[in-house]
Amino acid sequence: MDYNERLELLQTIIAGSNAQYKGRLQMLKGMVKKYEYDATARSILDEALASAHRIGSVTSEELAIFNESFISPKDGPRRISERHYMSPRTVFRIQARVFERLMPLIFGIDGIKF
Repeated sequence: MDYNERLELLQTIIAGSNAQYKGRLQMLKGMVKKYEYDATARSILDEALASAHRIGSVTSEELAIFNESFISPKDGPRRISERHYMSPRTVFRIQARVFERLMPLIFGIDGIKF
């Protein structure tokens, strides 16, 4: 197997891995949407959020913003950003960061993006 064949094989593996990661991320976002009425999703997310906070991968402020955005949503990103003295774009970045940090806790090694 020459260099080009190896490179092509590696690119195929990485592309497949990214597709699986995106699928799992969508699954996690679906679980967040079901949080209010699905007991299984609620218990998984509660445990993952508590673990993420306990090990320090999610700060208290990030956890509060995530909870205000998804777990008990009352206001939109603009109101949340005003309460936390940040821009709405920062709220979206924090949400994405929390999702990224929850992935390995929920899906194990399959939740790590390569």
